[in-house]
Amino acid sequence: MASSEGFGRRYVCGDRSVKLTYFFLGGGNAMLLELNRAKNEKGFTLIELLIVIAIIGILAAIAIPQFNQYKARAHDTAAQSDLHNIYLACKAYWTDEGSAKVCSQDVAEGELYGFKNSKDVTISISPGDEVSFAATASHVSGAKNFTMDASGTITGTAK
Repeated sequence: MASSEGFGRRYVCGDRSVKLTYFFLGGGNAMLLELNRAKNEKGFTLIELLIVIAIIGILAAIAIPQFNQYKARAHDTAAQSDLHNIYLACKAYWTDEGSAKVCSQDVAEGELYGFKNSKDVTISISPGDEVSFAATASHVSGAKNFTMDASGTITGTAK
């Protein structure tokens, strides 16, 4: 016959307290029921969870503005790259046809010179010969407008 009476001791380890209760079942020691129950209790305290959430919030507050700046710089770089590429296409045209010929966006986008405009980048060329060439570009989500002169110099100004 099992007895529901037992004797035991209370042990304290850090902020946890465990009571070890010994039971006698049929004349012998049974498993230490209270100890087994304490072993099965797993998890984090509320304070630990709040600290982790606070750390994640701080990291997010730092990372999100940086990410937006990275995106704006990437969009600006796409506009600059398109300006440079259309300039190279016009240079190829002037090499083939002569520097007095007028290069336009249609000529640069033609099959022979192959300029392809990037998505969301707006380019406009002032049709001209090699000496009077000028172009502007900007990305819809970029932070700057860019201009290129006949020498291939790109300058950016804030929108």
